[in-house]
Amino acid sequence: MAIAMVSLSAGLVYAHPQPQDQKDFDDSKAAAQSCPGPQIALEACESSIYHSLDTRMGDLYKKQMARLGPESKAALRDAQRAWLVFRDKSCDYEAGKDPRGYMLVIQYTCLQDTTRRRIEDLTSYIECTQNGCPSE
Repeated sequence: MAIAMVSLSAGLVYAHPQPQDQKDFDDSKAAAQSCPGPQIALEACESSIYHSLDTRMGDLYKKQMARLGPESKAALRDAQRAWLVFRDKSCDYEAGKDPRGYMLVIQYTCLQDTTRRRIEDLTSYIECTQNGCPSE
């Protein structure tokens, strides 16, 4: 039953459409599906995937910041800080107090899902070349 719950929560991670041209998404998705079963190994695997995504997000954030003027940099910095608070609080809530002991796995899958969505946002900012794009 506990494994089914983890499988269900892990499935939610991939309910959102993923960009087809982002190899990182495909790699992290495949890695999550190949995480081993024992809880401690599963936690380590999910943590590793999350930290890889977090690094990717940080790289994209820096790339977008390099393109911006002072006002837009301040706006993106403030947005990113607010997003980090949202991500952490939302995933704390989602993980809850799971009596079966899978709180960390649920939390890491939430962090992965939320970070993937932020990667999509940052990627779209970087790729935007039309009027109205968030750049200066």
